[in-house]
Amino acid sequence: MKSAAKPAAAMWAMPASSDPHGSGAPDTRRRQVQNAIRALSLTRTVRFDHSLEAYTTYRIGGPAWAVAEPVNARELQRLLSVARETATPTLVLGAGSNVLVRDGGFPGLAIRLAGAFDTIADVTMHKGGPGRGLLMIGAAVPIARVVRKAVERGYLSLLRLVGIPGTMGGVVAMNAGTGATSAARGAVVDGYVGDLVVSVGVVDADGAWDVPHAECGFRYRGTALPPLSVVADAFVDVGAERATAEEAQELVREKLARRRATQPVTLPNAGSVFKNPPGDHAARLVEAAGLKGARIGGAEVSAMHGNFIVNYAREARASDVLALIELCRRSVRQQFGIDLETEVRIVGVDDDY
Repeated sequence: MKSAAKPAAAMWAMPASSDPHGSGAPDTRRRQVQNAIRALSLTRTVRFDHSLEAYTTYRIGGPAWAVAEPVNARELQRLLSVARETATPTLVLGAGSNVLVRDGGFPGLAIRLAGAFDTIADVTMHKGGPGRGLLMIGAAVPIARVVRKAVERGYLSLLRLVGIPGTMGGVVAMNAGTGATSAARGAVVDGYVGDLVVSVGVVDADGAWDVPHAECGFRYRGTALPPLSVVADAFVDVGAERATAEEAQELVREKLARRRATQPVTLPNAGSVFKNPPGDHAARLVEAAGLKGARIGGAEVSAMHGNFIVNYAREARASDVLALIELCRRSVRQQFGIDLETEVRIVGVDDDY
């Protein structure tokens, strides 16, 4: 991403308006927005009034006004410009993990990055010394592909991403990973992705630029990237520690085996529902409240892991998941005096738009 001066002050998905319907009749606004997007003549077909169910790992969600797939920064910028000019909410969907779309759908623009955003490239930076090995990873690259690259090259530092669902953009925007510090061959193979990021390329309605690590504001499950911008790519320092492909693959197998043994990976879910409160774990609190296995409609608090809510019958509605979230929060608050904060993003409206 080409650097350019830009005031600091992105999330992976940001609303352009606090009111999802904005001013004026919803049907009129919807048609106006759809016509403005249609006029852009994007490379890929834009789907209008299209269900988001297939685009989320929960397999839940009503329709969006429009689902667009920009293939480069220019197309993304033009979409974001339309969203700003029409005060239209935007939702960026990578692999659709860590998000719950309400049953009434998303009255706005859903964006799925494609094309140039789905690339990985080797980069070498020279800053007064030996070359520094980096990877430029596009926001649409699935984390599973990043891990395969890490295994091929023996990049131990990138193995902290093993088992994390989603794409690079979402992983960077939420600073995914764990606070663990387990090591192999002297290198940390757990931790947060932000620890590896050198800079993040972002796009908004005005253009594209790079945000250096010092200005990213990486924190637990978040960043201080500029609002109303979208992560386009990230430059990642792969570190100096290496393993053979066989050694790296064995570490991957071990990490995946631990996840399969403790998380409901075979059922539709969005990953962790709640953030861990300071000094404790949300899963422990939900289990202590006696809620593992609790069901409402087609949704269930996983019997394997208290911080997962699964679409166990594959016919759950968003309202079922939301009811379980509220049950967990209320029970933990009443029993332990702790307010659980949701990690999963809840977007959209309850009623048909």
